[in-house]
Amino acid sequence: ELKQFHLYAKLNECPIDNENFLVGFQNQFWLDHNWRFGMHDKYFYTLPFHFDYLYEFSNNFKTNSRLWYTNVKSLELCLTEKYNFQFLKDLKIQMPKLNFIKFTSCDSNKNEMKNDITFDNVTTCEYNENVKDWILYRLPNLKHLILSSKELVSIDNQVAEIFNKKIQYLDIKIHSDVDYLPEISYMYWSNVQYISLYLCYNQQIYQCHANHVIKILKYFQNLKTLTVYLIPTRFDSILRLNKFIESLNADEVRDNYQVKHFGVYSLFSKIIS
Repeated sequence: ELKQFHLYAKLNECPIDNENFLVGFQNQFWLDHNWRFGMHDKYFYTLPFHFDYLYEFSNNFKTNSRLWYTNVKSLELCLTEKYNFQFLKDLKIQMPKLNFIKFTSCDSNKNEMKNDITFDNVTTCEYNENVKDWILYRLPNLKHLILSSKELVSIDNQVAEIFNKKIQYLDIKIHSDVDYLPEISYMYWSNVQYISLYLCYNQQIYQCHANHVIKILKYFQNLKTLTVYLIPTRFDSILRLNKFIESLNADEVRDNYQVKHFGVYSLFSKIIS
């Protein structure tokens, strides 16, 4: 006899009338088993929500029972409306274990953002568009920033101060403008110790990527490790990595960093003298 039943699924049908869809799971069979269901967008799941990652969640709570998400630690926000004070308040109360937020949209009314709501447990944040400064002020313990936008952040003095003090881990994904990063590193990322760099491998530009890596190793003065991933992963990933590392023909790299290969990535570890 089935004693526990936890479901988390993404539906392919589009569009979906969530309320009508859920009606089919409110008959006697489901009630007898005490199984309840919830939805948002195309995602369908049992309640209480058993999983710790919530995908493509929005600030439209009409079909979301706010009391069911206390286990969520990681949240992907896909918003079609503006943020507001009540939304932030609900998010903090209903997801007390939240430590990671991925923003896929960052629209906001700045007047509404002038509040003292903070997410003290959130240490990691990911953006697929430019970072909005009001978000950074809501995350007092932010340490790990993941950038997957087409452009890197537009930084003012206040945001630069936040980066200098807080960010220790920096991930730069394939769509970021890596050309811009080394130029701002020594001013805005002085506390960064760990970097993960995701590069799209192309034989025509791998030397250019190698130059980026050399600059990062040079400009990030407090850097302890740099992990370089070549995307996409292929059967010849090790050969590609070897060729890439050979292109790093710089004495400063060899003198200051130990390089090791681990299948699909290379790890540069600073040599402690």
